[in-house]
Order: sequence, then C-alpha cells, then structure tokens
Amino acid sequence: MNYILSVLLFLSLGIFDQDIPLQITVNDLRSANGNISVSVFVDDEGFKNEKAFLHKVFSKEEYLVGKTFSCKLDLPEGRYGIVILDDENADGDMDYNWIGVPKEGYGFSNFIHKGFSKPAYSDFEFDLNKDTKEMNISLRYFN
Repeated sequence: MNYILSVLLFLSLGIFDQDIPLQITVNDLRSANGNISVSVFVDDEGFKNEKAFLHKVFSKEEYLVGKTFSCKLDLPEGRYGIVILDDENADGDMDYNWIGVPKEGYGFSNFIHKGFSKPAYSDFEFDLNKDTKEMNISLRYFN
C-alpha cells in the first residue's frame, strides 16, 4: 500500500506545477489615500480589451509603509505584463481631467511610460520563472 501511495505522489509532482511568488514593490506613492489596483495580463489582446488574467485591489491602509507599497502574487511560470493604478479615490477606475490626462498615478512592469498613448503589451511584458523574485514598478503622475 505504501508503495502505491509513493508512486502516486511521485507522479503527481510533475502534474501540479507550483506557483512562483513575485514580490511587487511600488515606491514614491503620492498619498496614502485609496487603493492600489494590480492587473496582470498574459497577452496583447487581453491588455487591449482590459481583460486581465488576474486583478487584485489592495488597500493602502494595509499594504503601504511610508510611501512604499509592497505585495506578493503567486503566479505560474510564464510571460506576463503588470499594470498598477494608484486609485487614490478608491472608485475602481482611472480618473481623467477634462482634456483626458490621467489624474491618478499608473505604472507598468519593466517600462517607464513617457508618452500620452497607451503602450503595447510587448513594451512591459516579462518572463516569470524561478529566477524572478521581485518587480519594482515606477508610477507616473501628471499633476
């Protein structure tokens, strides 16, 4: 009986891949108000259609230390792109001024957004594997 259980356990190890913990850090947040919205995308189509593979909202009250936000996501090995929104008024959406300029901070994995147009997914995608342990994301504020 123990032999059968051992064989089944050995075979199951290859079937169930373990998620990789990814530490996400965002420095220099403008305020302690609201939430941080983290959206994880797996391809360009999902990003264009705003259909995230994973979307989580974190209260700054719980996760903010000084001006630094930090959280951990467990994801399977793969290629991802992360978008961060500093949702200062906690309404769940990016707010814009009357000419369409974002009023809240936002950032992308491995990418510093400098223009006004939405970047391509390929601009901020990265490979998550056992060597990837941390992602530092810089936010951009217009006002």
